[in-house]
Amino acid sequence: MADLSAIEGDGKKTARATVLVVEDDSALRQFLCTALSDEFDVTGAVSGEEAVELARKLRPDVVLLDVMLPGLSGLDVVREIRSDEGLKDTPVLVMTAFSEIESDDAVEAGADRFLTKPFDLQELTDAVRALL
Repeated sequence: MADLSAIEGDGKKTARATVLVVEDDSALRQFLCTALSDEFDVTGAVSGEEAVELARKLRPDVVLLDVMLPGLSGLDVVREIRSDEGLKDTPVLVMTAFSEIESDDAVEAGADRFLTKPFDLQELTDAVRALL
């Protein structure tokens, strides 16, 4: 999945991780895609169904996933990813503006990390790196 377009200082090509950003708020999705694109290959999705479809197609290295989505919820998307043999080991970071109860639900559904909105961009980027 990774694009071999990044060049190290010694001239060798290195793989860039692929990140799928699933966020129905268009301004936040665009911001995250733009901010993360300096370091990662980023694709955005708006709905839970689109997230599952793109995850199966792209096989991303990490999925950043909002909980409240049109159609399938983010927690349902995590469950779909975990039930897919080709995706089951894909790290998933769940993002939401809601309470700790959702953090427990996210972990129970199979999420690897949980961030509460608003979050610091550096915190998010560090979390993506840690999941890789």
